[in-house]
Amino acid sequence: MTYSLADDLYHVINSTCFGNVEWKGFNVGFNGEQQDRNSMSWMLDSYEVWYQDPWEVVHNMLASSEFADKMDYVPYQEYDASNDQRCWQDFMSGDWAWEQVDRNVNEDPTTAGAMLVPIILGSDKTTISVVMGQTDYYPLYLSIGNVHNTVCCAHCSAVALIGFLAMPRSKLYLFDFM
Repeated sequence: MTYSLADDLYHVINSTCFGNVEWKGFNVGFNGEQQDRNSMSWMLDSYEVWYQDPWEVVHNMLASSEFADKMDYVPYQEYDASNDQRCWQDFMSGDWAWEQVDRNVNEDPTTAGAMLVPIILGSDKTTISVVMGQTDYYPLYLSIGNVHNTVCCAHCSAVALIGFLAMPRSKLYLFDFM
């Protein structure tokens, strides 16, 4: 996806809503020691980061009636009755989820009956414009391992956009010393 202006990207950010979780933003910048003559341009700039509170987004996913019958609340192991082969389908059918719950209960018996909610994050590059100094953003997506793969693949509300990470472009300068 390519945006010609930063305003186009902001419009997409502001129009994206998941469970009424508010978008928040902050600026980041380099605060280390700079060499006046050789400072890279990215060291002098400030960059915006926009995000939604992941805790609230996950809470809304878990509370959604849309997923009530499309979610696994406990890890499971499933076998094909005809050949006794293990079936692997959703995240919670994997060994990792099973081992995490087993380990947590062994280490702290008070966690028995608690629900494991694995957080899955992903990102990809989005270009805004070649004309602007800062052209690359990496949208940050979140999902939970409890939701069935068929729901995540259909995207529904099982994959949420929770942030835009600014990636500054640094300029390389070549000098001719001859």
